[in-house]
Amino acid sequence: MLILIVMLSPIVIEGYLNRQDFADEWIFKVRALYGIVNYRKRIPFLDFNGRVLQLQQQSAFDITAAHMDGETDTEIDKDKVMTAIDRMQRIVHLFRNLERWMRKALARVKLVEWNWKTDVGTGDAMWTAMATGAVWSVKTALLGLLSQLVRLKAEPVMVVQPIYTQQPCLRTEWTCKATLSLWDGFVITMQLLGRLRKTKTTFKEIQRLLRLSPT
Repeated sequence: MLILIVMLSPIVIEGYLNRQDFADEWIFKVRALYGIVNYRKRIPFLDFNGRVLQLQQQSAFDITAAHMDGETDTEIDKDKVMTAIDRMQRIVHLFRNLERWMRKALARVKLVEWNWKTDVGTGDAMWTAMATGAVWSVKTALLGLLSQLVRLKAEPVMVVQPIYTQQPCLRTEWTCKATLSLWDGFVITMQLLGRLRKTKTTFKEIQRLLRLSPT
């Protein structure tokens, strides 16, 4: 009975994005086993200081009494940018054969919250109106694609607010919450392992490609 309760316990995945002009804040959180396992990741954002880009990240991981957190700053020059581009190309190649697995995995996910608000202004009334329509088109297209991949369990909330001022602005705030059972997570992991075994890909290779600090 206890095993059944554990396997049916929800894994809660939350995402948060807040962009104010050129300042980005991305937060990714995962909670499992009724809060016993907590993972929080502040996804890197870029800050240009005139010569180089500043990459900042912060993460925290908790399991019961265990606790680990950290914060790093990394300056990104031209060589590191090119290295990151090359890594992204290898990641695309690596996961090209995982499309079927990803669709099956996402089909087990329930989307229980989706809020996306955007303020947009160009400094010109006509171009602001056109930009507002373009943002609406992008949002509805993304939501339509998402609805085909995951199970929507709540009505999405989306707002696009035109800002008719002389100063251009772009502000957006996005929150979402998705859930799946621990059993579904186990099945997805086993299917991934089987797929990787067929392509002779190891987790070490994936970890090396996905790590945030450029080599």
